[in-house]
Amino acid sequence: MRYYVRARFIADRLHPDPDENRQQLVNAGAIPVLVGLLNSPDTDVQYYCTTALSNIAVDGKDITFHPNSLNNHLALGANRKKLAQSEPKLVQNLVQLMDSSSLKVQCQAALALRNLASDGES
Repeated sequence: MRYYVRARFIADRLHPDPDENRQQLVNAGAIPVLVGLLNSPDTDVQYYCTTALSNIAVDGKDITFHPNSLNNHLALGANRKKLAQSEPKLVQNLVQLMDSSSLKVQCQAALALRNLASDGES
């Protein structure tokens, strides 16, 4: 139950719009926790963690300005890159969830894989 509450709390804070919330969770180290919870036997925990990871991967709006630099640039896809680089088993875990007994987990896993594979232009 404790993991369900944590996963639900994180997922509820991650709506695809609020870039700030998404970045705060990434900076706070939520990614490894969420990836680890994908292996939970509880399908609700799997669903909320997959939803949160999917939303983290949607970072087409992520723009980082370097205020002290004359050459400000956009850091597009930063969260997708961080997910891919820091969590080598993420894709494998999401593919395994495609065999879940829960249709909502299967759908979220497919969406998360799509978001991870996106180039941010579609």
